[in-house]
This record gives sequence, C-alpha cells and structure tokens, in this order.
Amino acid sequence: MPVGARTRGPSCERGRRLCGVSAVDADLAVSRARFTDAAPVGSEVPGAVETAASSMASSGACFETARVARDLFNLLNTRDSDIDYYYTSRLPDEPLGAIDDIHLHPALPRSARGAFTVGY
Repeated sequence: MPVGARTRGPSCERGRRLCGVSAVDADLAVSRARFTDAAPVGSEVPGAVETAASSMASSGACFETARVARDLFNLLNTRDSDIDYYYTSRLPDEPLGAIDDIHLHPALPRSARGAFTVGY
C-alpha cells in the first residue's frame, strides 16, 4: 500500500531592487514533513529537509550598448549540500558488491561572477 506524505511550513522570499540593475534576494523556508498514512518508520519522513536558506546579491551598470554585471552567491557562506541522493554504488577502491549510501552535491562556497555584455 503506498504511503502519502504532506509538507507544511512557512516560507519567506524577499527581494529588493536597490537601484537600476542592483538587487538583493534572500529566501528562508521551514517545513515539517509527515506521512499521511501509517508508515513502518513512524510519522516523520526520514531525511526530509526541515530548513532551507539562500541569499544572492547582484549589481551592475548599463551603458548605451553595453552592460556590466556582478553577482555574489552564497553570501552567508553556508556549508551544506544543494541536493542529496540515496542510491547503490561502488567506487573503484571499494570491495566487490555495491553499497547503499548518500551521495551529495556540495553547495558552492561564497563566490562571485562577473559579466560584460556588448550589443551591436
């Protein structure tokens, strides 16, 4: 019998255009995931994300035929993963047979990106 789940919780997204092409964005979400049917592991969904936050800033300048921009990511320098996967795998130096494990994609550290665009 399939088991359903429900996620509830507040979220807040704030964005502010500072001037011209400059902006700051921040997001925060708090959730509570629970099974809607009886589940053998209890009512809480194992591994469900409970809190997520992100932040970004961008600035730039526009000229007649050109645009200069700078984006800043992960302003709080959060050390976390963007996404986690659970699956069976085997690395070259591991013993024969596969291992069930969590594989993750780490979030980038605080970083910046610049762009210069010219139109003609």
